[in-house]
Amino acid sequence: MSPSDEPRGRQYLEKVRPEAMTHLLAFFRESAKHLEPKTRFLISVVTKTINYSPRGLRQYIKRSMEAGASRDEVIDAMLCAYPCAGLTKVCDAVTVLLEMNLPEGAAAAEWHALEGAASLAESQVRAFTAGGRKIAVVRHEGRLWALEDTCPHRGGSLSEGSAAGGVLTCPLHGWNFNVKDGSGAGVGRGGAACFEVREREGRAEVRIPAK
Repeated sequence: MSPSDEPRGRQYLEKVRPEAMTHLLAFFRESAKHLEPKTRFLISVVTKTINYSPRGLRQYIKRSMEAGASRDEVIDAMLCAYPCAGLTKVCDAVTVLLEMNLPEGAAAAEWHALEGAASLAESQVRAFTAGGRKIAVVRHEGRLWALEDTCPHRGGSLSEGSAAGGVLTCPLHGWNFNVKDGSGAGVGRGGAACFEVREREGRAEVRIPAK
């Protein structure tokens, strides 16, 4: 099965085995709930190296670096896949990384204030601009999560959508995104970039990588 077939295959499984898929996807979300975004994305780099998915590697290399990972951390994640992947797949994954022309060192990123975000109620969504990026911020399970405020489908503003159960829904065509990592959560394909958020002393800040 090619990577381009995976979304259709998942949709088929969700149709013919809805209960099993619901439990399986819930398990995946629960198993990573205590991990910060950078760690989750680096783990995905490991799995995409083992399975050797160039498209998946490009997606999660980019996400891990947007979440603050350095290029060296990405390479280390690929090397950690060696016992399962073998040297050929590791080398092929590094080739994908090199073809992306990413910076040698850590991804430059700065913390930006999110004025008023700390007062958001559970499942409330609000738009912010920080570091030149438009961001949708939502509170889920008591924590703040931030996604790029642009749906990859037709550019809808995610902050104008609704949030429930950790899923943010675009108001235009109902595409769903997991607020914790920006991954697709049902309707639609692809994902939205996510950003690390921290709260301290009643203030919220978001970490935005330099473009």
